[in-house]
Amino acid sequence: MDYKKILLKLDEVAELSPGTLNGTESIKDWDSIAIISIIALADEDFNKSLSAKAIAQASTVNDIVTLLTA
Repeated sequence: MDYKKILLKLDEVAELSPGTLNGTESIKDWDSIAIISIIALADEDFNKSLSAKAIAQASTVNDIVTLLTA
């Protein structure tokens, strides 16, 4: 999946309008529902198992993209 498509998926997770995220945004204020949604996204769309701890160590949207694509 390309970078822009991942950002669009993360827009959905964060309940933002499509095209809002550019990757540099902080995720430190995202709520627990968003974290759970990222875990589900990783499992369903990327066949990856991410822990809440791994996501909590991320600082930006780009860090999440890196976790999803690594």
